[in-house]
Amino acid sequence: MQSFIVPCLPAQNATSIDAQVAQLRVLELFRADFLGRFPSGVVLSELEYMGKTTYASTPAFRIAPGGAAPANGPVQFQGRALINSFLSAMSDSFRKFKAEGDFRKCDVIGLAETGSAQLTIELLEVTTEKNQRSAFKQIADKIDTLTRTVLPSLDFSMKADIQPASWRPVGLQNEYPTAPGTGATTIARWICYLPTQTVPPGAGVILYEVHSIGDKQKVAVPALDKDVATHLKNAFDQRQSLSDDEWIRAYFIANPRDRQTLKVYAASAGLAMAALCVFTILDPVPGDEVPVCVIAARIVGLAVAAGG
Repeated sequence: MQSFIVPCLPAQNATSIDAQVAQLRVLELFRADFLGRFPSGVVLSELEYMGKTTYASTPAFRIAPGGAAPANGPVQFQGRALINSFLSAMSDSFRKFKAEGDFRKCDVIGLAETGSAQLTIELLEVTTEKNQRSAFKQIADKIDTLTRTVLPSLDFSMKADIQPASWRPVGLQNEYPTAPGTGATTIARWICYLPTQTVPPGAGVILYEVHSIGDKQKVAVPALDKDVATHLKNAFDQRQSLSDDEWIRAYFIANPRDRQTLKVYAASAGLAMAALCVFTILDPVPGDEVPVCVIAARIVGLAVAAGG
């Protein structure tokens, strides 16, 4: 099958809440991946290495599982001497050294003891597409500080392989609901990590954008051909255990005219309006609005993509 990037809906401006949700979701997913590879490792975010946090309202992420923060000092983990020594060094010298207390913050950092005096350390930065150039610089600067300042500050021989993480979201991990905001015409709003596909593998940068779909009762939605609507709703209701991409592609193979109709509709009304139209046809039960919004956006994206 030909490889291509499916067009997304127009990106919305990311709020501070969106940024927190996007980062914490990556933290959650990467933690599962990292601990799957290194069961005795730890995964932290922001200033957790100092026993602090940027997100005071999310206690589940304040201290990594198994950690305990002294009253005045870095987070420490029982039975992980190398990790504890490195975190202690970070709490002293993981800085920019331009002003007092200018400590660096990793969006996500994983540490694992992989030898008697060996650490494996992986970093991730999470940001919007327009800030990706800054993210590449930040991760390079942080790795440089960890390698040339933090590691040499330890008073015993320790080796550390410090690299950008190669992990990235896949499949259903690429969308995650966020707060719908205060708009009166919003059905659902979600984080989309698909822009990460444009980042070179192993760069350690996760890009996201924010999508939303408005309320069909507040927006005039141009009608779609009735036959297309019937075919689409039937395919959606009969999808069973197929993945979204599988049943959507099967639907388009069986109904090539429907795909062309949706493509023309999207070109005329726009991707967002086309997704709202499809959402209306799929008619989700209450509580399923966000996942069905994502499916509607995917249907439109695949309809307008070449070579699918």
